Amino acid sequence: MITLKAKGIEAALKSIDSISVRKAAQFAVNESAKQGRTEASYAIRDIYNLGKRRVDDEVRNIQMATGENLEAVIKAEGRPIGLMNFGAKWVRNVGGSARTTDGKKSTKGKRAKKSTGVFVKTLKGKTTHLPQAFIGRGRRGATDGAGAMHVFQRRDLENSQGGIINKAMITIASMLERQDVMARVQKKVLSVVDERFRYHLRRLTK
Repeated sequence: MITLKAKGIEAALKSIDSISVRKAAQFAVNESAKQGRTEASYAIRDIYNLGKRRVDDEVRNIQMATGENLEAVIKAEGRPIGLMNFGAKWVRNVGGSARTTDGKKSTKGKRAKKSTGVFVKTLKGKTTHLPQAFIGRGRRGATDGAGAMHVFQRRDLENSQGGIINKAMITIASMLERQDVMARVQKKVLSVVDERFRYHLRRLTK
């Protein structure tokens, strides 16, 4: 969660019409929050292999500034993200040929593969190999998806009869809390808020 507050307006409140100052600060904070939300989406997608729609659906301006409360809040909400959202592919050898399964289809290759398991790009430009994982459908009626495709792995890799777990990724809220993402949002907000405050103050005190 990122909270934006109007600071440094005390002098202006004393020397100019306080209503105009608060109104200008309100406009400036809200415009900065909107641009901060957009920058947060860009920053997350520059690191993680996620689509714009998925990120934008969860990173939101949940509170906007008012004349009484010059504070805006950017927050991300949502459940842990399954690896299928990152384009996971399951490669295994069947009858001497490789078979590759993704979220939409299964294709058969001409020859067997040396490396099998699930391959997924959670981070831009980096492939993670999960040799013991596989892709399958969630149990119908289960919390983690009624029949949806997921990446699974056995709890005990030494026991083929053991239970399985859904290999979910971190949440977008955790991505928003990354130091490099927060730094980009802060830089964007600071580059906008002062200029917009001055613009609106001039406009309102003409």
